[in-house]
Formats: sequence, C-alpha cells, structure tokens
Amino acid sequence: MTMNTDTSDLSKETTFSRFEQMCLRYPDNTAVIYLGERFSYTRLKDLSERFAGALDTLGVRKGDRVMIYISNCIQWVVAFIGIQKIGAMIVSDPREFELPDVGWITLEDAESGEQVDLNTSDATVRKRYSEMASERHKRVQKALRSAGIDLLDLFTDTSYLPALLSFFSARKGRAS
Repeated sequence: MTMNTDTSDLSKETTFSRFEQMCLRYPDNTAVIYLGERFSYTRLKDLSERFAGALDTLGVRKGDRVMIYISNCIQWVVAFIGIQKIGAMIVSDPREFELPDVGWITLEDAESGEQVDLNTSDATVRKRYSEMASERHKRVQKALRSAGIDLLDLFTDTSYLPALLSFFSARKGRAS
C-alpha cells in the first residue's frame, strides 16, 4: 500500500489511518525508541490496538474526551494512538507543565526504587521542570508529525472549539 500523498483526500483521513499507512509501509522500521528499547511500527500498532480495545470495553466512544496523565514514556505514545483509533480526543492539562510549590517532596523511580528529595519551593527547580515538560511536549509533537500523524492539541484550561476550527481549517487548506 502506498502512502496517501493526494492532499485532496486528507479530509477522509484520521490520525490513526495515517499511522496505519505508516505501519503497512514500514512495518519493521523503528517508530519509537524509549529508554534504549526500539518499538517497530508493527509492535506499536499492536500495543495501541490493545489499548483501544480496553478503552472500548470501558465504554469510551468516538468523540469522547480522554485525558492522558502520564508523560515522557512509551505508554503515552501507545495511549495517544489507541485513543485516536477509536476516534476520541486527547485533552492535556496545563498542570502537566508546572511543578506546584508544595515544599519538599520525595520522588521515587518506579523501576529502580531510587529516591530523590526535591524542594518545589525553589523557583529555579519549578522553572526547570516547566522547561523540561515543554521540551518533552515539543519532542512528542515532532515525533508524531514526523510519523505523518496530524496533531490536535486540546487543553483543559481553554475552549477546544478554536483549536478544532483551526485544525480542520488547516486540513481543508491542504486539500485545496
């Protein structure tokens, strides 16, 4: 199967259909590298379809809004693609990009058990966290776009209507 390069047909494509085209075209190619582990398009599709099936079992349907409250991990990518498969929309919370000022906290790495004490009252720490979260978001956007996936960013603190109108206007413009 060849990738759809006819921009007049973009209105009929979804994020997942474009991802499926990439899977058919490059099944064994690396789609994502996470912590040194390579995930092929085939493997990523399998994981995301299983996630989509679980969402379907939970009653999530096309047009529903789903919030992913994890970041910087392969599970986010799997969830993003799975949500797109069933036609739901992903909504981000701006608090994912901020570290609240709550004083000293202890963070524990779930895999290694290593613990680190962090002073969230330190403005430099909060600023660096925000910068890193923003950089991570940009890396995810770049990775998705390089995989041929259109990205629609929706946030809980703003109306999603302007973002939707802009998204579909851009797709319509490409189709013209």
